[in-house]
Amino acid sequence: MTQEKTKAYVRTCLGVPLLVVSFLCPCLLIYMNYTADEIGSIPFTCPSDYPYKVAAIRTACIIRSANIICMWSFILLAVLWITVDLYWDEDEGDDEEAIKNIQEELSRDNKA
Repeated sequence: MTQEKTKAYVRTCLGVPLLVVSFLCPCLLIYMNYTADEIGSIPFTCPSDYPYKVAAIRTACIIRSANIICMWSFILLAVLWITVDLYWDEDEGDDEEAIKNIQEELSRDNKA
């Protein structure tokens, strides 16, 4: 790889995960800010000894907590997935060698 290609590759590898984080994190923070008071002063952990007015409120609290954890986990996993995908550089020589082997087999089959 030339130095210019390496620099472009590194910019791509760093840029895509940063773009995901810089877009999705503010969106989630805005969402969390607007929905912070939707269940009142109930703690995030939804303790069983909290005086809920109705039992369904605790269920809603648990679902809301799981939703927030899943949203942040999704961002983390998306960034990791994109980063690994971009940095995962299989040996190019192996690909070229495999292509040559296939071409040789095809040419042998065509001759036969």
